[in-house]
Amino acid sequence: MKPLSTLINLIATTKLTALLVVSSLLLGCGFQLKSSINLPSGVEPFYISGPGNIKTDIRNYFAIYNIKTTNDKALASHTFEVINYSNKQQEASLGDGSKVLEYLLLQTVSFQIRNKQGQVILGPKSITEQRILKNDPRAVGSTGQERQLLIKEMKQSIISRATTQLRAFNFATPKQQTDNET
Repeated sequence: MKPLSTLINLIATTKLTALLVVSSLLLGCGFQLKSSINLPSGVEPFYISGPGNIKTDIRNYFAIYNIKTTNDKALASHTFEVINYSNKQQEASLGDGSKVLEYLLLQTVSFQIRNKQGQVILGPKSITEQRILKNDPRAVGSTGQERQLLIKEMKQSIISRATTQLRAFNFATPKQQTDNET
């Protein structure tokens, strides 16, 4: 009977060790479950202004993390103002007329936060994401799909990083902060 209980203890210990290792790896790579982002009282709701569909993407991201927004600027405590959003692609090949080997995808967003009086209290700040996409000439359709997926992931990463700056910003004692982040 003793060998059976030893075997059961060994299996339980191995499972626990594996669980701890996987948990540590997930935490170490930055994985976290989605939850609310707690901002100081009176900071919300945000009015989001800016060009194109980046405005909608930011509003959706804020909704996921329970950051309140409004479509009426008069009701907003602060404005999250996207000054510029760019999405660029550069191609690398061996020479004129040769096939593209890889694409460099670049996205940059510049933003600032304004208080109810219209004064800039944070920014302007600039965040850039870049990815390299290897081109497989045999898989033309999948390369295009992969590019679209990377572009979407890059945009989410930029918005997430901007949101992290909101969380770290001290709204109680705002001061002009200008910074570029890559």
